[in-house]
Amino acid sequence: MTNYFTSDLHLGHNNIIKLCNRPFTSLEEMDRTIIQNINNTVYERDTLYIIGDLIYKSSKDPIEYIKQIKCKKVLILGNHDTWYHKDPTLYNKYFQEVTQYLDRAIDGRRVIMFHYPILEWQGYHSNNCYHIYGHTHSDFLYNKESAQRKLVESEPRMFNATVDRNQFKPQTLEQLIYTKASSI
Repeated sequence: MTNYFTSDLHLGHNNIIKLCNRPFTSLEEMDRTIIQNINNTVYERDTLYIIGDLIYKSSKDPIEYIKQIKCKKVLILGNHDTWYHKDPTLYNKYFQEVTQYLDRAIDGRRVIMFHYPILEWQGYHSNNCYHIYGHTHSDFLYNKESAQRKLVESEPRMFNATVDRNQFKPQTLEQLIYTKASSI
């Protein structure tokens, strides 16, 4: 069993293509590509940690998207996961767990998952504790010159799992570590 991470899919959200300069010509192409990328990477026995903003502003029932993702799913709620609060009992059966914040041992490391970047987290001073977040997409929320962005980007144990930074594919912790180390 392998663990994968992703965030900010924004399935069903047409305007995200323009806002984040996503390389898709239509909402249908974006949704199809992201779901195919998940199913081609993450197997049924694997776990996908979705660190917020799975679905937003969709005209479709959220279950239509959720059922297409064929692996075990854990949802860490993001600011745009308002659909979940309409009927948590219904949606809970499609996820192993749904929470706002998750502190879990994964692949021999302590991993803190929260939709928003945290500058210091429980276990921060341990070299074996990592923080995976989303929310910031790529250049969408922070310009490259902002002090906040520079601080978040320079922290070697903080990883942005957004699809916008990860070729619209889920990543393992090792992939996130390697990508971050290559860019610092």
